[in-house]
Amino acid sequence: MRRGWLALGVVLLAAPLAFQDPFSERMIALVLLWAVLASAWNIVGGYAGQVSFGHAMFFGVGAYLPLLVYTHWGGAPVLGIPVGIAVSVGIAVLIGIPTFRLHGHYLSMATIAVAELIRLLVTNWERAARSLGVSAPRYKLYAMIASAAFTSLAGSLYAVML
Repeated sequence: MRRGWLALGVVLLAAPLAFQDPFSERMIALVLLWAVLASAWNIVGGYAGQVSFGHAMFFGVGAYLPLLVYTHWGGAPVLGIPVGIAVSVGIAVLIGIPTFRLHGHYLSMATIAVAELIRLLVTNWERAARSLGVSAPRYKLYAMIASAAFTSLAGSLYAVML
């Protein structure tokens, strides 16, 4: 297993040296960006078992705020990345607290509705866990927060890259 991690590390360190043309660099950056997005969605969809269609709003917030910091306040776009993450986490908390009481496909519809509201303004976890005293809504909220932060980071990196 250590050899696999070592090989991955060598490949990642050697990739910028092997691919120095702009097209290859852009493709590597996009592949890594989409890997971050897939991992972020997997936190909510895979581990927490919730289907969220509202991740586009986290990506959009992460992409918009670095550019907002740059255009309106003259700051470096990198300074807007933590702001984008903080706003996305705040939105995730505002969405997660009331909607994780919903079951089945209703959460998906709620995330679509919230994403639509954001655009206009600028299901269950396994019963065994609950029977053991695990607070499923709390961990689903944690999963939504972590996923929102990573998705916002990906959006920020995408906007800064372009």
